[in-house]
Amino acid sequence: MDVLPQCVKSVSCYYILKATNDVHKSSAVKIYYQCSQEEIHMNTSLDLLCQIISEPCFNILCTQEQLGYIVFSGKRRGNEVPGLRIIIQSERHPELLDGRVEAFLECVQGFLETITDEEFILHKAALSTKKLERPKTLNSLANFYWNEIASGDYNFGRHVDEVEYLKNVTENDVVQFFKEAFVRGLKNFRADQPHNHVVYYTSLAMSERAWRKEELLDCIDDLTVERLRSFINVFFSRTHVESLVHGNVTEN
Repeated sequence: MDVLPQCVKSVSCYYILKATNDVHKSSAVKIYYQCSQEEIHMNTSLDLLCQIISEPCFNILCTQEQLGYIVFSGKRRGNEVPGLRIIIQSERHPELLDGRVEAFLECVQGFLETITDEEFILHKAALSTKKLERPKTLNSLANFYWNEIASGDYNFGRHVDEVEYLKNVTENDVVQFFKEAFVRGLKNFRADQPHNHVVYYTSLAMSERAWRKEELLDCIDDLTVERLRSFINVFFSRTHVESLVHGNVTEN
């Protein structure tokens, strides 16, 4: 049985999925910047980056620019390939929201470089506390174990290892991580050149109504064999397929 790669390395790709409905005028955009496969340096740096930019992201995109009702940023992990995601629900057009998110990310490096030592220490402490916090419900405890089982890692002490590693992470480490993972990709994306992360851009109206088969088919009019092959190469691992077969799939 062939094992498909869990991520595509050094390949330029981005996917845009669009869908509309006539129920609500609100729209939503979810932009996902994929990083490399999981390892402790990348995981810890991404977690700390998300911790640091969470408040500025909300303040700039929601409070100052008043782009939407909901603004959220954070880490998204799937099939051992985590990344940064930003979600906005708004009455504005998704393409405008997409541009404002990109503009925000262009400001992040300057923000990281001007953060004070005291602020950086507080962010590290907050992240450590969050990682070491005991699950409050049986459901959250079960999710903790199943996430490790479904991924095939079985690293049930991951949070402890990452907190220990976090102690030695510096401000410069986070800046360099951001430059390598995002800055080069954003510049190349604007120039329509190869970039090293994947952007998922979804414009979906916020509705719980059932979708008709015809509507779902309309959403995939632009689907090609090449796009489908790229999607499979990025997302499906042997572990994930086996989990689907056994019904043990959980989502972060």
